[in-house]
Amino acid sequence: MRKIIGEIKVEVVENHMQDLGHLKTVLDYENEAIVKSDKYSQNDIEEHGFDQVVKWVEEDAAELREYNSGNWFFANLRATANIATSMDGKKWMPNQIVATGDTYKTSIGESLPDPTEVYLDLFETLRLLGFTKQQFINALPKTYQPKFRNTLVRVRNDGGRNMLAH
Repeated sequence: MRKIIGEIKVEVVENHMQDLGHLKTVLDYENEAIVKSDKYSQNDIEEHGFDQVVKWVEEDAAELREYNSGNWFFANLRATANIATSMDGKKWMPNQIVATGDTYKTSIGESLPDPTEVYLDLFETLRLLGFTKQQFINALPKTYQPKFRNTLVRVRNDGGRNMLAH
């Protein structure tokens, strides 16, 4: 079977699935108690004091207001490899392999986080599908190829992900 990787790209994908319920807390100021919260409990009041919990709840409320006004959002890095396979070299079956990184908090205009981890995840998936390290590196954006080569060498040397060094 023949296999090629056409292009690998990384993009930021806004994540609207995050539950922000933990930022919503209802306090009983008269009795210095928590009425409803997914984040705080009476233990927090006993351990840190009601005034401290009020500060935390106010910070959470401000963060939620900032989110609702569009000043920040949750996102994921997504690495996509456009691949094709063929049994005879004449008819090719195109496909996409996707790896998604951890969710992070960002704002408009912030620079892209380091994509190394999401590239490593994508590389591991493609390696398991029979693609070579060189095919993967050749499909990376040219400016990232030297960094990824160094990452693979570092991974091999520290023993962390031995399977990636092959």
